[in-house]
Amino acid sequence: MKSKLVYLFLFTLLCLNIYGQSYKVGLKNFDYQRHDFQKNEIRLNLLEAAFGLPEINYERFLDDNFGIGVAGAYSLDPDFSMLGAVIPYGRLYFGYIPNSGFFIEGNAAFIIEEDYSNTYVSSGTYISNKSYSFGFGMGVAGGYKFLAKNNWVGEAYLGLGRVYGDNSVMVYPRCGFAIGKRFGK
Repeated sequence: MKSKLVYLFLFTLLCLNIYGQSYKVGLKNFDYQRHDFQKNEIRLNLLEAAFGLPEINYERFLDDNFGIGVAGAYSLDPDFSMLGAVIPYGRLYFGYIPNSGFFIEGNAAFIIEEDYSNTYVSSGTYISNKSYSFGFGMGVAGGYKFLAKNNWVGEAYLGLGRVYGDNSVMVYPRCGFAIGKRFGK
């Protein structure tokens, strides 16, 4: 009985070893030409859109492991002090398929805030003043990008940035679940 279990265990290890080796060889020989991939991508961040801050991303791939892009967000919630943001970023990818897999991101942010203040005028009257302030911040993020064969992409990422200066918004999030499409050469 013990010898049958030992043989079954050794056979299972042999099958797993053969499957693992063929899978790794298959990934290294993935049929992508170095310059034959789509170099533009547009995505919509569904997570932040669900919280009233829709974000659209555009990314241009400069090499098969590096891309630069810009994200634009606008607040739909009138109670939120941040009116919008423009976030340029650069990403370094660590996957076998060009510009996919695990990535790290460095970003900067230009944030627009809407401020309200009340000024007291004689006889109990207040005048409401609306002003805008601008902030600059820097941050980092990391995530994973999935690429389908028909050039649809999905990604999940998480990060944080710090806003510098005298603003009410001290940090900005870089998190989301985004879907999009690659296009153009």
